Amino acid sequence: MLILLLAAVLAASGCTAVRSKAHYVYKPPEQLDDGWKVSSLAAEDMHVAAIIQLAERIEAGLYNRVHSCLIVRNGALVYEEYFRGYRREKLHRLYSVTKSVTSALVGIAIGKGFIRSVHEPVISFFPEYVGEEWDHRKDEITLEHLLTMTSGLRYDENSYAYSDPKNSHTQMTSSLDWMKWALEEPLLAEPGTRFNYSTGNTHLFSGIIHRTSGMYANQFAEEYLFGPLGISEYFWTVGDGYPATGGSFGGLKLRPRDMAKFGYLYLNSGRWNDVQVLPEEWVVQSFVPRTAAWQNSRYGYQWWIHTDQVSGQEIDWFAARGYGDQFIALFPTLDMLVVITCGNENSPSKLEEAVLTIAKAALPGGTSRSNHTTSLHREGTGWIILEPFARQDLGFSGIVPSGWIETTPGEFARGWSRTDHTILIQQVFPGKTVPDVLQLGSAEFGLKEPPAPSAQLHGASLTWDLYTIELNPLNTGPVVLRSALAWTPSSNAEQGAGTTYLVLLMASASDDEAEAPLLETIFRHAAYALAPLQRADGAQASSST
Repeated sequence: MLILLLAAVLAASGCTAVRSKAHYVYKPPEQLDDGWKVSSLAAEDMHVAAIIQLAERIEAGLYNRVHSCLIVRNGALVYEEYFRGYRREKLHRLYSVTKSVTSALVGIAIGKGFIRSVHEPVISFFPEYVGEEWDHRKDEITLEHLLTMTSGLRYDENSYAYSDPKNSHTQMTSSLDWMKWALEEPLLAEPGTRFNYSTGNTHLFSGIIHRTSGMYANQFAEEYLFGPLGISEYFWTVGDGYPATGGSFGGLKLRPRDMAKFGYLYLNSGRWNDVQVLPEEWVVQSFVPRTAAWQNSRYGYQWWIHTDQVSGQEIDWFAARGYGDQFIALFPTLDMLVVITCGNENSPSKLEEAVLTIAKAALPGGTSRSNHTTSLHREGTGWIILEPFARQDLGFSGIVPSGWIETTPGEFARGWSRTDHTILIQQVFPGKTVPDVLQLGSAEFGLKEPPAPSAQLHGASLTWDLYTIELNPLNTGPVVLRSALAWTPSSNAEQGAGTTYLVLLMASASDDEAEAPLLETIFRHAAYALAPLQRADGAQASSST
């Protein structure tokens, strides 16, 4: 069983808080001349503490190698952070996020008359591939079937490693003509009846765009997509002489801010700065669920469609997703999009968890009890005595719980003396409930009624309500905080009353190694976890770590 503890003391009367170590500090994005309006998380009604927690999880490596995380809310960039040496100016591989960009190019080509409709037969663009052995059932494959991954053509990129010659992507990219290879694969299902994810399907659009517009896909994008969005820097991998519109070998490379611009088109009816870049109807049609896909998701026009329960609310969201954990996630009902780029090619993580954490932070009432707790029970009361502490060489003074010791300059931990009163709530009795712990703890350590409160902060008595809270703050399964304390200063204390309080958390989880980083992050922000608990004076409990 894992036991983690966080203690934070805030002192009044000129005393500063004793801090264990610095943690992540949120700063609003920088205003640049790139078309983005900037704002802050708080100004756009997002729960700042939840995003700070997520940033600390990212910094701790819980999602492996995250390179960037951006949030756009209400049309403004409110969060922009780069990790592990990545910079704003650096282009990032999109992999299969490229597929969603390719879909936009198809929509633009239809809107401008280069392509008549999504119902055009694919083979009409490649008549030279029809030979004596051509399976004419393939004549029924349309552009819409390519867009929805329901062409019926054989393709398997997931059953075998990319180093295995049986991998379809390896076979295609080893051929001289990727499009010919894709179309010559056998038909395994009637077109339009079965979802089968295929990079080969999407690469065919590279040839279709070139044959209908006279421009390669990257040139077409420069003219009709990147240009209007103010995207001047990009890189597009070329495969068989054509841009890899399916995302092969990294596909398209963009800066994260420019990825967000592309995603914002789909939140803003295809418009950027009052210019209609993408046909509005294409945006609508792209998000219509056309087929069931993987793991309860659905698929539109090269966009993944998800429905998840977030804080008890059912939310539809849409994602452009790429190998190595690349994400553009759109939440139309929240007027929000999230961009995350990673280097997780060899170590994929649960990035959906991070995306849904951000969605949760954007929900109305994101700091309410119902959004952060699934169970809340008052179990009893407790008390503790505070003692002063001063370090002239560190330039601060403050207070610490009685019995705590200084482990390193300015950092404190509880002592293990059996006379330390804090052990009442730190001690674990396996198999016992919180009331059992209180009863056994009181008997074992001979605790009596708390002493009369002192008139001075030194020796002042603090009382608290003791709760058991079951949290599911990051959608990773419940975490039980066996002792969560909302402190109320003694009303008789002349100094610090109403402003001095201590937060102590103790928790356990079934899987020590898996949960330790999660719990540690939660504890960094005890005020977030305890936001529903009101002090006697009506103010919110808070903490400093």
